[in-house]
Amino acid sequence: MSAATEPAILDLAVLSLQNAVRRTATRLLEGDGPGPLELGTFRRVERLMRLAVAVGGGGTAQPYVEVHGIPAEASDGVLPGVMSVSLTDLLAARASDHLPDALRGNPDALRALEAEAETMLTTEDIQLT
Repeated sequence: MSAATEPAILDLAVLSLQNAVRRTATRLLEGDGPGPLELGTFRRVERLMRLAVAVGGGGTAQPYVEVHGIPAEASDGVLPGVMSVSLTDLLAARASDHLPDALRGNPDALRALEAEAETMLTTEDIQLT
């Protein structure tokens, strides 16, 4: 990808993450049954909303994911074996096969990007700095 497409990739990653947050939060709030929602569910939704705001550039925090198991010589003198990666960069890297088509507006590629974002929201330990 050229430097001219980097802002477009970032915008696409932000939109995909925000859509994934919205769908995940909606699913949580719809609940499993007729009973009342638990406090933990509301806390999870609140965390998702803070992530959506942070990804969009609001506030002072930026979401990142720590990647462990990196060889010490590749970690640029930081803690051996640990590297912090922004959430948007991680999404772009994991969905790189779909990025060219998603940038052209292909609906299947856009859905694949958002599906990867949803997976990341549920499987990664996302931190706010």
